[in-house]
Amino acid sequence: MGKTCASTLALSAPFPVQYLALMSRYGRGDLGVMDSGQSVRSAIVSATPSSLALIGCSIALYLLVTVLGKVIVRGQGSIGHLLAAAPLSALPGIWVGLLSVYFLSYRWAVLPATHAQSVAIPAVGSRLWLSTLTASPLTLLEDATRHFALPVVALTFVAFAAQAQVWDGTAGSGFDSPAGALAHLLRSFPALLGGLAPVETLFRWNGLGALFVTSLRGGDYALGLGILLASSVCGATLLALADGIEPKIDTGKMFSTPSRRGARYGFGTLLVIACFVAVVPLLPSGPIDLGGLGGSNAPPRLALPGSPAWFYLLGTDSTGHSVLMWVTYGGRLALALAIASALLAIVIARLDALPRRVTAIQIVLDALNSTFRATPYLLLLAVLQSFISANRTWLVVVLAGTAAGLVVSRQRHNGWTLRTLPHVVASLLLIQSAVDFLGVGVRAPLVTWGAGLANSTDYMAWGNWWWWFFPGLFLAVAAISLRACPGPSG
Repeated sequence: MGKTCASTLALSAPFPVQYLALMSRYGRGDLGVMDSGQSVRSAIVSATPSSLALIGCSIALYLLVTVLGKVIVRGQGSIGHLLAAAPLSALPGIWVGLLSVYFLSYRWAVLPATHAQSVAIPAVGSRLWLSTLTASPLTLLEDATRHFALPVVALTFVAFAAQAQVWDGTAGSGFDSPAGALAHLLRSFPALLGGLAPVETLFRWNGLGALFVTSLRGGDYALGLGILLASSVCGATLLALADGIEPKIDTGKMFSTPSRRGARYGFGTLLVIACFVAVVPLLPSGPIDLGGLGGSNAPPRLALPGSPAWFYLLGTDSTGHSVLMWVTYGGRLALALAIASALLAIVIARLDALPRRVTAIQIVLDALNSTFRATPYLLLLAVLQSFISANRTWLVVVLAGTAAGLVVSRQRHNGWTLRTLPHVVASLLLIQSAVDFLGVGVRAPLVTWGAGLANSTDYMAWGNWWWWFFPGLFLAVAAISLRACPGPSG
């Protein structure tokens, strides 16, 4: 951490003094200074237009798909039923984005994979390249559209996932009225702001999300906290506006009850995954061959337990590490963190059932609930985890503490039941995987499914699809299976 950041945050002073100094500066509108000497406010202002353009296009695409969906299902339900039927809230958006980049950019070369525009643009019908300074407006528009396509679709996927969560939370209330639909869209804005971080990191977009991740990786916490504060103020303002539009909508019933067949499939798939990550490392693999079968970048191959190739069933990475072992050990830690954090979060949330005279506990839980609703949860968790080392105990405490507000909100409307657990585990599994993908969560030598997706675009051009495909596949199947388990019905 640089001297400028340490001075800005008054890190040499006691914690109460640090907190009061920070709140005093924020109250005056002073967000501090970056390690480079640039004002945090000016850095945020300069990065905001790129993110606003991405959000605006994503909302436009979301509204277009919603309108088309209403036309398609007219007389057969509403667009909300499509949200409820699709596993949008359980699919890891990062993995879906990686799939789109791999096929549309690297395999088929249809769309560019990174940045908002080209440095040089190919002239129409010619092998010559034009500078962006001399290209026509129509050519520039076409180039920008091609660069915007994948990031906009990825962020729109985040918007639909957030709306699917709201659909569960309101039992479909308000989706058919314009005012209710607008209120729901505003309530999902904190999730959309949080989604900027992984989307802009994946597509190397020069916006607030990428700036936020860069600040945390580089230890420039003044900038990271400034972006978190600005996002939280924006989220709180939009939530207040949404409550003014539709104050009667209940956002606490966050679960629906799936079919019994879906629940059986969910439990069965979870059992298979649990057995896989627990048993596979114990199976005999024969002698480990670091020269032939286990060379760097070896592709997946069919093999039976006990054969020399079994250890390399899912291929290897650039250093010859087995992807199979990465998936199994990463699955162990990812599931263990999510389950332990969910249990601890539920224990914390159960304090809400104490008599109302315990006002201190109620104040803390109310603050957690309000923070969860207004703050981009992914950004908050990333900031907190960037302050700690890769200690598993602290990871559980931070993840559970920030998730307690989520559980309190759901518990106050649905009551306490053990059926809450699978859905909370699914949410924490996905959010922790996103933080690991950003590189500020679980760090080496520990591995998780989310960490397996990190830096994927750096080696995707090599054609080594198995490095990121299998961790993402297991993450997606586990999250969908958890969401398929029955939860408290609205």
